[in-house]
Amino acid sequence: MEKIIKFIVIGLAILILLALLLIVYGMYSNISSKSSKKLDYQEDISLLLNQDEIIKKFEVIDNNLILITVEKNNNFIGYIYDINDKKITQTIKK
Repeated sequence: MEKIIKFIVIGLAILILLALLLIVYGMYSNISSKSSKKLDYQEDISLLLNQDEIIKKFEVIDNNLILITVEKNNNFIGYIYDINDKKITQTIKK
């Protein structure tokens, strides 16, 4: 009887370790597949900026909108670009 209980305990320990390894592997494969996805845009997007305008930074507002900060003659201008419509929807001047 004692040998059967030892066999059951060892078998359960092996199953628990196997389940733990499978969980770790699943989490790793899920994380690595998300980080390896790249967005591949085939077309170039131009804001048609002048020579004296410099893009300072981009900020993602939501899934469809990007805030683009542009410096022109020491003044800052913000453009809100709509990804779906592929055009600037708003201009914010300081």
